[in-house]
Amino acid sequence: MDKLNDIMTGRRTVVSVLAGFALAAFMLLVPVELRASGTPEAFIGQLRDSAVKELTDKSVPHEQRKQRFRQLLAEGFDIPAIGSFVTAKYWRRADAAAQQDFLDVFQDVITLRFLPIFDHFEEGTELEVNRVVNDKDSPRVIDVFSTLVRPVGEPVSIAWRILETDSVYQIVDVRVENLSMAITLRSEYTSLLQRHNGDMAALAKELRRRVAAGDVGDPAITNAQ
Repeated sequence: MDKLNDIMTGRRTVVSVLAGFALAAFMLLVPVELRASGTPEAFIGQLRDSAVKELTDKSVPHEQRKQRFRQLLAEGFDIPAIGSFVTAKYWRRADAAAQQDFLDVFQDVITLRFLPIFDHFEEGTELEVNRVVNDKDSPRVIDVFSTLVRPVGEPVSIAWRILETDSVYQIVDVRVENLSMAITLRSEYTSLLQRHNGDMAALAKELRRRVAAGDVGDPAITNAQ
């Protein structure tokens, strides 16, 4: 934790690190089956120990932890919805093959960018759900407001934007201290797309190069191991 605190010097770094802890908190508390048979609060809070061993036990091989992370990411987050949002207008201009190619490497990027956070996730960290608010314009969209309480450090406010589709809950955004992870990623990816003339295939190629090089995000995350 001291190492992370020392390097959280900029707004973007703070967003990235706290978003990583939010993802860690969620994945340690989320069930394998994400059915909407219960309440949104239950969706966020049930089956608290479902992935503790796979994601925090350093004796588990890294590849196994990475595969488990990707599985929980796919189950708990609406990756196509997030991918279309973070690439903005360029998503609509791309064909289906280019979109899928981007989504594939996007999951690799998120995995490599945030999995190291689990090496610093503290035992005793709890996620407390405070209130649930339905979106007045879309009944399928729900905001769950929570607090991440850590043994060391100030509590962190986290709001989960959840979409209910076909009796399944999935997260489409995480707001940490009122800063949106989706909007942060949108700024990053649209900037890359502008440099590649809006070519989604070129973006996917560039991200794949970064994945191969292990250079997928803020050094505060990728080097905090």
